[in-house]
Amino acid sequence: MKLKFIFLFAFVGLFNIAMAQNYSTKSTSIKLQGNSTMHKWSSSVTKSTFSGKIDADGAISSAVLKVNVKDIKSDKDSDQMDSRTYKALNSDKFPVITYEFSKTKSITKKGNDFVAVVDGKLTIAGTPKTTTMTITLSPQANGDIRIKGSDKVLFTNHGLKAPSFVAGTLKVDNEVDVTFDVVVKK
Repeated sequence: MKLKFIFLFAFVGLFNIAMAQNYSTKSTSIKLQGNSTMHKWSSSVTKSTFSGKIDADGAISSAVLKVNVKDIKSDKDSDQMDSRTYKALNSDKFPVITYEFSKTKSITKKGNDFVAVVDGKLTIAGTPKTTTMTITLSPQANGDIRIKGSDKVLFTNHGLKAPSFVAGTLKVDNEVDVTFDVVVKK
C-alpha cells in the first residue's frame, strides 16, 4: 500500500511538471524601426504586459501581450514623432495594441532553446490581422523564460496611414520592423 502512494505522488508530481505553467511579465524590450523619405527612425516600448501558459517543452497553451500605444516612445526623445505616432495609431479611440497567440505550427528543440513558428492575432487600431512569426523560447536557470522574435507590420494591414510631416512631403514607410525580447516569470 505504501508503494502505491509513493508511485501516485511521483506520477502526480511528473504530471504537474509537464502541465503548462502561468507566466507574466518580468521585463520587456520591444523595438520599432522603419524608414521615411528623410531618414531611418526607431521607437521603443517602455512597458508591456504578458500573460500566458507555457509548458516545460516550450509548448504555448495561451499568450497575450498588450502594449499601451502611449508607452511607445521615440528613441530620439522626439515629442513630435511620439504625437504623430499616437495620431497615426488612433490612440485616443484604440489605446492598446494586442497580440494574442492562436496556435503553434511547429516547434523544434535547439540546445536548451525551443524554436517555434506560431500564429497569432495582432490587433492595432481595432483591426485584427493574423500573423505568423518565428520565436525562440529560452528557459532560464531561475525558471523564467525569455521569448525573442521579430515581425514586419504594415500600417495598411490595419487600415492605417503611415505618419507624414510637412504637409505630406516627408512620409514614413508603410512597413515597420518589430523586434522583441520578453522575459516572463511564473
